[in-house]
Amino acid sequence: MKRAGPGDLRCDQKVYQEAVGGLLHLAILTRPDIAFEIGQFSQFCQDPSVVNWNGVLRVLRYIRGTINYGIVYGNGDLKLYGYCDSDYAAAEDQCVK
Repeated sequence: MKRAGPGDLRCDQKVYQEAVGGLLHLAILTRPDIAFEIGQFSQFCQDPSVVNWNGVLRVLRYIRGTINYGIVYGNGDLKLYGYCDSDYAAAEDQCVK
């Protein structure tokens, strides 16, 4: 992204800031896949151009298309294994399973 030049069209600053703020909140809490892009767009909150706004809209379309994606933790037979090496690998039978 580049800074807006003198001849570039500007978008509504308040709407841009609200959209970027909402996406930033989303990126921090649940969507780390958009964190870099939103960090880039947040640099232009003071003087956003239409090009910046189109980028924000593209991220919103991406979120709409991937709304059902996520990490699922199943109710299956999960087992937790822990290993210790307090004596620096002297015997395997001393480790907890």
